[in-house]
Amino acid sequence: PALIPLPPQNYLMFIRIKEVLGIDTVFASPGFPEVWTEDAVLVLDSIKIVTETRPVPYSNASLLLSIARSTHDLDSQLETLQLYLFIASSISILLAGVLVYIVSGFTLRPVRNIIEVASRIQATRSMERVAEPKSDDEYRELARTINSMLARI
Repeated sequence: PALIPLPPQNYLMFIRIKEVLGIDTVFASPGFPEVWTEDAVLVLDSIKIVTETRPVPYSNASLLLSIARSTHDLDSQLETLQLYLFIASSISILLAGVLVYIVSGFTLRPVRNIIEVASRIQATRSMERVAEPKSDDEYRELARTINSMLARI
């Protein structure tokens, strides 16, 4: 006699022998879906069934072993993971926005200083000059250009 192992916990098992005359059931776990298929993988609602077919030695028969398990736990874990990813993405986007705001304020400070000084300039004998930033970039070039324009005026 063949030795049939018990299915692992939370698994259902269905063993059939397929012969020329028909199919006989050898073992069926209680609650196994009443579906006949020779597909290797079948998904019904929240149950996934995997079937393996092997020839029986010294006969024309085939042994069909089907294992089924509910995908409900996996589905709930995927939903939880999606929620965590949504929350993490939202926090990342919010944090990135705050950092961009802070960095842009810091990098635009020299331009604001130039605008502030330029707005106070009036057509008088001594005009206030724009302070040149210590960095060697476009801000310094802009401040020099405004100062030379004021000198020409």
